[in-house]
Amino acid sequence: MCGVFGSVNINQKNFAENALDSIKHRGPDHQDFIKDNNVILGMTRLSIIDLDTGNQPISNENEDIFLVCNGEIYNYLEIRNEIKDKVNFKTNSDVECILKLYELYSFDCVKKLRGMFSFAIYDAKKSLIFIARDRFGIKPLYYHFDKNSFIFASEIKSILEYSDLNPTVNLKKMFPHNYFWMNLETHVNEIKELEPATYGVLNTNNDLDFEVNKYWSLDINSTLKDEKEIIEKLEFFLDESCSMHLRSDVPINMLLSGGVDSNILAYFVKKNYDKKFNSYTFGNSAKGLNEFESSNFTANEIFKSNQNNILLNFDRIFSTFPKVMKHLEVSCAKNLESSLASYFLMEGVKKHDKSNKVVLCGEGADELFGGYKWFFSNKSRDMLSKEYSRHHKEGLYRLQLKRVDKMSMAHSIEARVPFLDHVFFEFASKIDVELRSKNNQIKYILRKTAEKFLPHDIAWMPKAQHTTGTGITKHISEWLGTISDKSINNLPLKNFPKAKEKIWNQSHSDENFEKYNAIVSNLFYFTFIQKKEINYLDDIFKF
Repeated sequence: MCGVFGSVNINQKNFAENALDSIKHRGPDHQDFIKDNNVILGMTRLSIIDLDTGNQPISNENEDIFLVCNGEIYNYLEIRNEIKDKVNFKTNSDVECILKLYELYSFDCVKKLRGMFSFAIYDAKKSLIFIARDRFGIKPLYYHFDKNSFIFASEIKSILEYSDLNPTVNLKKMFPHNYFWMNLETHVNEIKELEPATYGVLNTNNDLDFEVNKYWSLDINSTLKDEKEIIEKLEFFLDESCSMHLRSDVPINMLLSGGVDSNILAYFVKKNYDKKFNSYTFGNSAKGLNEFESSNFTANEIFKSNQNNILLNFDRIFSTFPKVMKHLEVSCAKNLESSLASYFLMEGVKKHDKSNKVVLCGEGADELFGGYKWFFSNKSRDMLSKEYSRHHKEGLYRLQLKRVDKMSMAHSIEARVPFLDHVFFEFASKIDVELRSKNNQIKYILRKTAEKFLPHDIAWMPKAQHTTGTGITKHISEWLGTISDKSINNLPLKNFPKAKEKIWNQSHSDENFEKYNAIVSNLFYFTFIQKKEINYLDDIFKF
């Protein structure tokens, strides 16, 4: 896993070095860039596959085409075997296959990749930069384009190192529960996000021209209704996905909760991984506010993993908020709050063993199998299909995947998501929407599959909320109640748009959530627009 960066027509001194330093947490093992006339292409690397020869940028044999990639190509062995008679490889890395596929198939190379990625290829012969993002947006990619210059990077903060860019806050998007409504915008008006399953081509000649194309789309086609057949195929595709996600030259770890998602993944990890792995669970030490009992049981009795329970420390919540915002780069209270728990979890994984670089997690199962009872219940088949489609195409990468990527990479950890293997996902999306959740039971068909391999109580355990279940939400809500309206009104950003729709699973009162949105929006403003150093959430009331 890495951080990528590139620019065209930017002459600022030390720009590449500063931009890469700002995302060094994404890849502390190696950092480099190339410069060719008006083009810079760079990356900072977290070495996971091909530790010895896999540094980037990687060039072709003629050294006129260069690649940087953030992510993993899980089918790289199959690709290398397929094209080995047509090309010569000079590394053993997974990402070099992208470069070779590009030489053979041009922009269509992206269609052959099975993995999570955001990459850039600079083709000096054709004077172009080709950037692409994986099908679900697991890996981020942002850009600034103003006809005279172009900058792209894995994180917004790299682009903000450009001193001639005067960022302005995108206030019109700062309403509660905004992640369905961002389009390609970010909360900085001058920076956009490359949409998942798209690629862009920039002409690097004098007149810059940038064009974006979609290369994949998911059709929710509920044609599969035979439970026995579905369960057999779910087992096959999930087994295959987990096996491919275990390809690594460093040890694999597992994020383990008490629920079905992570436990069924852990079963297939145990089946396909020939080493004992570490597993990690986050929670409150208080009884009823953690899933330690169930995760300890499955880890010790079924997976034989080295189980570690990471405890929430309430004393650090408000000093950690600014750190989470600096990494998340999103003004959304719901996202920031859930990211807080993820930050503590990933921090604990790294503290337990500084050599930890890879974790597997169950992200995507809720969106695929209907894990949100409050909006999947009491809907017609057509409404259900539209709700699934909306979460696949919008909510998933704007909320869940931003949290997973940014909080793991904040601690130089790569989070892998086997449920979001596109081959597995394409099959599962064909399952009848009324079978995914059935008889008022969320994730029914996944649980029916899991009960073949897991104890009944684990396969059918009720879903626990990532933050609400640990007490974080209650703690924050009590703090919000102490903040006066006068303090809120004294903040520079005001008059926020109203929420576009009801906020699901809302654990704060309406009054507190309005305060929460104002606080989070101003925290974003001070962090990225004013570039203030904030050590504690209360600091925003002092400026």
